[in-house]
Amino acid sequence: MKTKLSAVFLALLFIGIFFACRKDSSSPNSAVVKEQLADPNYPMNVAQGKMYYKSLIKKEGKIVLKSAISTSSETRKNKKFAIFSKAITTESSKFTYLEMPLVYNKRPSVILSFNNVKESKDVIQKILRGSFDRLVIYKDKATGKVNQRIITFVPDVSCLGKFSKDVKSNRTGKLDRNFSGWLVYSKWDGTKLFAIKINNGRAKHSIKYKGKKNIKELASTSTENCVTYETIEYEIDCFTVTAEGGEEVEICNWSETGAVWYETICEPVEDEEWEEPGDPECYEDNTCSEGGDYDDAEAVFDTDCESFSFKKTTAANWQEAGLNKISLKMAWIGSGGSVLAYRNIQVNHLVYGLPTFYTNANGTTTPLSGGEAANIAAAATEWARNMTYTEFRASPTYPSDAAMQTYFKAQVNTYMSSHMGTAGVTGSGSSAIVFNDEERSHYTDPNDC
Repeated sequence: MKTKLSAVFLALLFIGIFFACRKDSSSPNSAVVKEQLADPNYPMNVAQGKMYYKSLIKKEGKIVLKSAISTSSETRKNKKFAIFSKAITTESSKFTYLEMPLVYNKRPSVILSFNNVKESKDVIQKILRGSFDRLVIYKDKATGKVNQRIITFVPDVSCLGKFSKDVKSNRTGKLDRNFSGWLVYSKWDGTKLFAIKINNGRAKHSIKYKGKKNIKELASTSTENCVTYETIEYEIDCFTVTAEGGEEVEICNWSETGAVWYETICEPVEDEEWEEPGDPECYEDNTCSEGGDYDDAEAVFDTDCESFSFKKTTAANWQEAGLNKISLKMAWIGSGGSVLAYRNIQVNHLVYGLPTFYTNANGTTTPLSGGEAANIAAAATEWARNMTYTEFRASPTYPSDAAMQTYFKAQVNTYMSSHMGTAGVTGSGSSAIVFNDEERSHYTDPNDC
């Protein structure tokens, strides 16, 4: 009997050790994750994000700090929670990041208006019901610095109901072309930093929050080209009532917290847009600029495939599109590491050519539509622009316009050649070639033609 008990004990001990080892081997090693979290060579992932989030909660907590004295009868502490199971891992030119839903016991949101133009109460309720929050945990590709932002998506009432998917399918790196409204950027503690106005998936202008004024009257401004933006904070109140038949029904309503922000901006207006719209994937500020009048991170604005109108030309199995006003804008830092000059030049009259179909090894053919050709051309342009930045940004001598233009064209041709295409100043010379000016985008997918 003793022998049998010993055997059972040893078997159970072996099983316990086996599963413990399996558990250890399947879980990320915390020391490795910690090392990767601090290393810019390792892109942000869920394991790193969870480690950072845990330290953030330990330091700052989950409780939502009140911006004003709440009128709600709710006694529970309002807390926020990140949903890592729905996190998306992606990157911009400057950051790798996680973006995920953020939920609350008692969700706050905001309504933005300008120059005292108010929506009706019913419209405000509809906008607030359509709003939502995302948490972004991002890592700087150059330094490895990790930080976070809460982004509140506030849709315009005009765009609600226009989506093939729910409005909450939008995220900072991919906004639906039908999305219009505001993206409001805040720190984890609720401090508001800036907001970007979006029209049809594209950034139009931005405001920076410099302070908070809890006053109800908004002084109108008659100054030319000045706009005063009002941001009113709301929170949701839900309660349960008993309907006929004993059924319990939850009723929710949004009410003002008493916190109001006012920001007046006086800037020159050009083509009905503010000069610096901001980039939704620049979480440090609303421009990702290193200073001066030019955005050194211009590469975050990709060439949009809609810039290209590919047409079949007289040559067999060939289609072409022309592009003008291709922007090359960067800061030249030389060998010293500090900005010496800003370069802003254009490339004109570049012809992109691609087959209308590819012949496969078995003799069959695969067609290449004009939209697919546009996607390739847009990717080629963006790749060549980034290669040009890399080549000339730290050049020990001042980069001339001609040198940058020539290098850029050669890089475009290299990329196009990998798809059995070409790029040059003449192309086939067909009169059917349509030339468009380059369009830039990073708020919608630039390669979705």
